[in-house]
Amino acid sequence: MASQGQAKVVVNLSDFESAAREVLDPVDYDYYASGAEEEQTLRRNYEAWREITIWPRILVDVSQVSLKTRFLGVELDMPVMVPPMAMQKLAHSDGEVGLAAAAAEAGVMYCITQQATTKLETICEQAPGPKLFQMYMFKDRKNTEALLRRAESSKVLAIVVTVDSPVLGRREKDIRNKFTPASRGVEIVNWKDEAKPKDGNVQQAVAARTGSRDSGFSWEGLAWLRTATKL
Repeated sequence: MASQGQAKVVVNLSDFESAAREVLDPVDYDYYASGAEEEQTLRRNYEAWREITIWPRILVDVSQVSLKTRFLGVELDMPVMVPPMAMQKLAHSDGEVGLAAAAAEAGVMYCITQQATTKLETICEQAPGPKLFQMYMFKDRKNTEALLRRAESSKVLAIVVTVDSPVLGRREKDIRNKFTPASRGVEIVNWKDEAKPKDGNVQQAVAARTGSRDSGFSWEGLAWLRTATKL
């Protein structure tokens, strides 16, 4: 959990990262900041962002500018979304409710993660603003349908389907840190897996969190999903 510390002036994304490193427990920080294996993909993602150039338009009236946009019929103050991030209570006791409320105050979209430490109904009830719900596909379609019904009842705007993680990568820092949700004092509450890992067994804990995912999910599964929900 984050420790209490003096507020730091944050002016850019790098400042956010350094501030987080200062206040978060090192094990929790590693969970948020690390990638799989030797993190080559993570490094390439950083490098790809540096290659993006925003070219200014010259001799254009910029005395009145606005970042407002519309997404799924909702007006946002800027084209930014708080993406799905697992186990937000690792960072702060307010968890997903606090971050969703902050997103609403900033006028941006918030995406609830399936791997949340707060029930999606609670997030939608206690935090204002437009929301999406991210989920993985389960091997058991009944589990998927149950989450879809809850998302519909909670009045999220749309379902965000994760398709690039049919299996979880081998997160070496988590293995070294013996990271499990239980060991960090949090619980994933939006769904339960019947598989119970042995205490302290990191690999079994990972399997319990991800073993129900449909690693065979394909275009056919996506077509089924479109028929399974009104969202």
